[in-house]
Amino acid sequence: MLILTNDGDLINVLTSARYGIKKIYIAKVTGVVDFKDLLKLKSGIKDEGEFLKLERFEILEKGFDYSIVKVEMIKGKKHEVKRLFKSIGHDVIELRRIAHGPVDISLVSKSGQIKKIEGEVLKKLLYLKKKHLKNNLE
Repeated sequence: MLILTNDGDLINVLTSARYGIKKIYIAKVTGVVDFKDLLKLKSGIKDEGEFLKLERFEILEKGFDYSIVKVEMIKGKKHEVKRLFKSIGHDVIELRRIAHGPVDISLVSKSGQIKKIEGEVLKKLLYLKKKHLKNNLE
């Protein structure tokens, strides 16, 4: 998912960790992921001097040599999902963002499609911007 806009304040709110906007990913990783290891990631780890953590997770599928996990993130550090899974011995094979704040991948029906954000989704985005910028000024 790629959001294009010329609204710098909106992009700042969507991408800065301090605003806590959730990002949801589907990660296909090597090996069979253990629930206990994911709980460790939910508690958080230190990697390269940074604190990384999953907010929520759901194991969607376990194959013979892979797992598919839905993860919710807030911070959005560089390669955060890959670094988290690497810390528990799993490489990320595929990673797909399916939601960023109120914008969900279901907005488009197929990969590569371009869709103008309007209606309720646009209202939610503008509300997020207004709410966070107002709180930031107080």
